[in-house]
Amino acid sequence: MRDVLPENLTYVDGSATGGLTYDATENVLEAVVTLDPASLMISDATGDSPAGYLPLTTITPGLPPLPCSAECDSVLIDLNVPPFFYNGQMYTSITMSDDGYAVPGGTAASEPFPEVLPNPNEPNNMLAPFWTDIDMDGTSPTDTGGGNWYANVVTDGVSDFTVLEWQDVQRFEEDTTSFSFQIWIEVGTSNIWFTYGPLTGSLDPVVVGAESEGGEIGDTWYANIGGTEEGTPVAEGDELVVATEPGGSVTFTFEATASEDISLGTRITNVVEARAQTMNQTFIAFAATLIEYSINYLPLIFRDALVSAPPAP
Repeated sequence: MRDVLPENLTYVDGSATGGLTYDATENVLEAVVTLDPASLMISDATGDSPAGYLPLTTITPGLPPLPCSAECDSVLIDLNVPPFFYNGQMYTSITMSDDGYAVPGGTAASEPFPEVLPNPNEPNNMLAPFWTDIDMDGTSPTDTGGGNWYANVVTDGVSDFTVLEWQDVQRFEEDTTSFSFQIWIEVGTSNIWFTYGPLTGSLDPVVVGAESEGGEIGDTWYANIGGTEEGTPVAEGDELVVATEPGGSVTFTFEATASEDISLGTRITNVVEARAQTMNQTFIAFAATLIEYSINYLPLIFRDALVSAPPAP
């Protein structure tokens, strides 16, 4: 971090915190710090998810499926949902893809071909319980896809959960396949689970994973692409938890005094540059201060002296 102070500011000796050091020859404050990296990990949570795989149509009989297109293949649906947190960010919307993943905050990309996570390719910020090329039941009477998707907010009497479900969906041009799985998100928290119902058919190709908004961090629980496997295959009854920890942070402070000859109404702008050593990016922050003051006049109280007249002769 590098902060070249404006000419009309004078650093107050000894006021810097957070690891800042002051170079008087250049009138600059600098710091080099190491922050804990953000992390995202998927782990086994069998028996610890809110309800395992529990069809939304069982929880809410008569719940209609989400709408879809004529073919219901490579489609997205944007949903407004109660607030939740993912990778340290709060979201009130999420986009479901028919291809077995969801993106907090939304995405314009529908990608049927899975990749190991994380990676920088779109779509990013994924929650992917079963990323594969899915073809669901469309509105066309000649559509050959199978299965539906659902979304609803449910409660266990203590907490509320946004549940996204792909129920009995089939892989594109594989009409003997049928996969059921869900994402459970506890409202107002960062608690997220993947749960699995019956999974009938080959797991090639499929990726089970999650990643950050820019695809820098993430985790793949299982991947099978072209018969090359890594991780543990998912099966009916499995429950996985997606745990995220935001990266570390640091706060810098310092004091400075303005020049005596500075005019009232002057706006002093301080520019700070920060560079991440692991990324070829520079971040710039601005802080503007308006110089103004007021004078308070204290009331002056005068007390009259009482002068006695001399006695009459």
